[in-house]
Amino acid sequence: MNASAIKVEYQYVGGAHFFSSKDERAQGLCVANRNLDVAFQQVGQQLKILAKVNWGEEINFDRRDTVIFCMP
Repeated sequence: MNASAIKVEYQYVGGAHFFSSKDERAQGLCVANRNLDVAFQQVGQQLKILAKVNWGEEINFDRRDTVIFCMP
């Protein structure tokens, strides 16, 4: 795993696909949607916003190892 990657956890909860993270760079990430594709796409968009608001950073999602998804 890339040391700079943001680890995002996935759970299926009450009929929704739920993504969150304990990584401090993703502080506040909480995405849920009944449609997996929509939820998955929202993770990247929300991480970009959170990185800018929380840390003043621009996240480059062109690299595949920027975000790592896992089951808790």
